[in-house]
Amino acid sequence: MIGAFQTYPVAATLATAGVIVAAAYLLWALQRVIYNPLDKKENEKLLDLTPRELAVLLPLLACIVWLGCTRSRSSSRMEPAAQRFITTVKAR
Repeated sequence: MIGAFQTYPVAATLATAGVIVAAAYLLWALQRVIYNPLDKKENEKLLDLTPRELAVLLPLLACIVWLGCTRSRSSSRMEPAAQRFITTVKAR
């Protein structure tokens, strides 16, 4: 946002205020969801994740770990496109 302040100070100020308000709202919402006591007794028996949700999340988690461990392999495939993009941006 530092570059935006130099060219569009009003828009950058509004964007900064939006980020601050969004962070404050997120912290308030998390506090209410995580740290408030349960108000309904039937919610005490709820599981954190159902088997169906685990079946969806475990492959995603495996892909994230795989990409993290083999970062050089995946980034080397993207490097030519990234270099072309950097060259194009610098030319402007």
